[in-house]
Amino acid sequence: MPWARIPAGSTAAWRCSRNWVNRCRRLCAAGYCRVGPPVASWRHWRALAPTDAETLLASLQREPLSTRELNAWYQHYLQANRTVRARLLAQPRLFIQAKESANLPKSTDPEAQFHARLAQIRRELQALMRSLPV
Repeated sequence: MPWARIPAGSTAAWRCSRNWVNRCRRLCAAGYCRVGPPVASWRHWRALAPTDAETLLASLQREPLSTRELNAWYQHYLQANRTVRARLLAQPRLFIQAKESANLPKSTDPEAQFHARLAQIRRELQALMRSLPV
């Protein structure tokens, strides 16, 4: 058992912090744990919640991803907020498609570029109009 070296009745390690991640980091740094070097941050402890894992597996059964795509998806998942995570879990393939379409070369047709820029300006103006007080 990794915690076997903690002296009986000692609560000093558990009083260090209310956050269990910090407690684990301190215990590992003190040598009470055999997992390896101390964990640098909370991000290293994060994993998929069981319900999120089930949702992801169901999505992957419908539309499988390669290991490279799944790794890119997971790296984005770790950085995302709760709303984006829900979308990522519901449609993992959509994230990969959006990422790939962003890497496609832009059209060299001047008219297409003009229309794309015009659409971008229109979206920016609409966002400004929404932000103005009525």
